[in-house]
Amino acid sequence: SLGSEVLLKPNAVTSPITSITWKQGPNLAVQWDGTAIQSYRQFKNRSSLDVESGILTIRNLVLSDSNNYTPEINNVLQKEIVLKVYREWMRPVPKPTITVQKTPGEYCELTCDGDITDAEPVTYSWTKNKAALLETERNIIQKVFVNLYLTSLYQSVKFCILSSIQI
Repeated sequence: SLGSEVLLKPNAVTSPITSITWKQGPNLAVQWDGTAIQSYRQFKNRSSLDVESGILTIRNLVLSDSNNYTPEINNVLQKEIVLKVYREWMRPVPKPTITVQKTPGEYCELTCDGDITDAEPVTYSWTKNKAALLETERNIIQKVFVNLYLTSLYQSVKFCILSSIQI
């Protein structure tokens, strides 16, 4: 979680370790050439490398640390490790607003919106006559298209619901 520490452990190596390279995605994170350990970018002052085991420790995790990490020990590429950093808290999801815009033809577009800063990941869902719309009737992202010939637009599609996953 955000601000904590993680140990990224490569597979055990049976021969003596002479070099270690850790990459975050395609970019160098930490490297040891047998003499000096070099940390790059955001890993400076937040990482340490155990040259006996190849374990990379990252402290004070930030969201941008989320990525795929690949160790290379003694010039042998090892299995990729996926790191996901989450917040332990999230801001409550705000009450959404719905805007209505007529589109060409027989439909109008309803858009659900709200300030979701620090509340992500967020899902959008719609209800129709107090029941959730069927999967085929809704666009989970943010918008829904409604036939203008419905007896009452606002009675037929009343609610947009924003929800977030609590960790």
